[in-house]
Amino acid sequence: MPNGQAAQNRADGKRGRTVSARLVLAGTHTSTGKTTVALGLLAAWRRQGLRLAPFKAGPDYIDPGLHAQAAGRQSRNLGSTAALARALDSPVVLVLDVAGMSGTAAALVLGCQQMQPRVRLAGVILNRVGSDGHTQATAEAIRLATGLPVLGSLPDDPSIALPERHLGLVPATEGGVPAGVLERLAELARIIHRS
Repeated sequence: MPNGQAAQNRADGKRGRTVSARLVLAGTHTSTGKTTVALGLLAAWRRQGLRLAPFKAGPDYIDPGLHAQAAGRQSRNLGSTAALARALDSPVVLVLDVAGMSGTAAALVLGCQQMQPRVRLAGVILNRVGSDGHTQATAEAIRLATGLPVLGSLPDDPSIALPERHLGLVPATEGGVPAGVLERLAELARIIHRS
């Protein structure tokens, strides 16, 4: 799902059919928090009883294992993020690491919006925010520059940092994300999902 697509399926009680929703998470560069946000959303949606189908765009063996840990189902790799979003006509949520910036974040979002006009950019999730005031100032700058909403934010909090090693994140086969971190991310994502 980070830098990729996830479909959440649920039964439509009125018609007895399956409804598929899709969402692409994207970022401006590596280590923006896409995996962190993806794991939180997957864990929160799994708690709600949704049947999830997570995917990762691009070659990666670590994120799909972590997705499976959070979603309770296997994750697969697909092609490039923008191409997938266009092919699936999926809304894209940009995950942005805003540590140490507010107004500059708006310029980054505006650039993404203008460089990929055929991609349906639906909103932004801020990662590593320093305070409520930081969230508000950054969200307002983004809204004024792009018209896009900030859908939520994650704090700059070491307790929700994903375990890493010299080559990146720790794979699920080597322990993955500690259960406590996944639970905290699910709770934070639940708050994002409501906004």
